[in-house]
Amino acid sequence: MTSKVQVEIKAPVATITLNKPERLNALDLEVWEGIREAAEGVDSAPGVRVVILQGAGGAFCSGLDVKAGSTLGAALEGSAGAALPRIRHHLAHLQDCFTRLERVRAPVIAAIQRWRSAVISASPPRARSSPSPRSSSASSRTWAAPSASRAPSGSAWPRS
Repeated sequence: MTSKVQVEIKAPVATITLNKPERLNALDLEVWEGIREAAEGVDSAPGVRVVILQGAGGAFCSGLDVKAGSTLGAALEGSAGAALPRIRHHLAHLQDCFTRLERVRAPVIAAIQRWRSAVISASPPRARSSPSPRSSSASSRTWAAPSASRAPSGSAWPRS
């Protein structure tokens, strides 16, 4: 287990903590692999009924750690034709790390702090002094929360 991902088990709750607060818990290869190891450890622990995934230092996760450099490393060496299979293999490895977390037998709850979303917001956007050139003046002044009647087809949202 890496120090960048910590696990605490106090049955029935297991807590996985992304522990890289100086980089807002950004993901590098060690963190990705630590998440997989943590998921395996939590899944094999008897009595765990729920898993909390959180970030240390007041932030959940800022995404890929670009300062740490590409996680691809040696996969990029050589010709494009030779590198492509290595890149696919590497990206599949990273996906497997997160897929292992998805497959934990207990529900996983993300304790998210300091988040922003461009798609869905918990509150209406702040009023602007002037509309954005990319939006109409009406769309910059109005906001509606998602409703069950506006849910996409095939959605898990409840219908009224």
